[in-house]
Amino acid sequence: MAAARGVMVEVGLGAASLDLIAERAGYTKGAVYSNFSSKEEILIELMQLHMHDELAALSEIFRQATSLDDVMRRLDELYAAMHEDPSVVVLSLEFQLLATRSQAVRDSYASIWSAHRATLAALLTDVVRRFQVELLLPAADLIDALAAMTHGLVLQRAVGRPDDAQTAASLMIGFLRSQMAPATAAPGRGRQARPAR
Repeated sequence: MAAARGVMVEVGLGAASLDLIAERAGYTKGAVYSNFSSKEEILIELMQLHMHDELAALSEIFRQATSLDDVMRRLDELYAAMHEDPSVVVLSLEFQLLATRSQAVRDSYASIWSAHRATLAALLTDVVRRFQVELLLPAADLIDALAAMTHGLVLQRAVGRPDDAQTAASLMIGFLRSQMAPATAAPGRGRQARPAR
């Protein structure tokens, strides 16, 4: 899968082929074709692997954190690493662009992203409750906003934005902090975020 990821990031989905991926991976064409019927199928698999890794990393961050400040520090490090390597964002955008042109891929993307978004929102909700803060936006909407910021900032930096990775990561952490407020003392009577769309 590393070879497939490298090919798709380097030449894009349009120019990628199963033959090229097999060549880069050092496999026979038959070995690749026996596991994947198309390069689109490989792209979907790559994105699912990334989402699995992202959830594992975030779960570990939230599990180990001892305070909200500690959460933010750890997230800052994670986002900085992401800004250093734009390949995941490039693959994600390839996936989304493909989804705009193919109903089958669109359905697959919607299903995969919806499940991932819901899991991320649940993780975020749990951690803010644990450290007694409230979100000013529904958690799922906040996940959407952070994903959009990630894509935009990573791509801008990749094509020449002068900020270093840490500065870009800090912008995201600043936005996340701005969407939090101390929880009210009385359970069930706190600030209510508007319903998610």
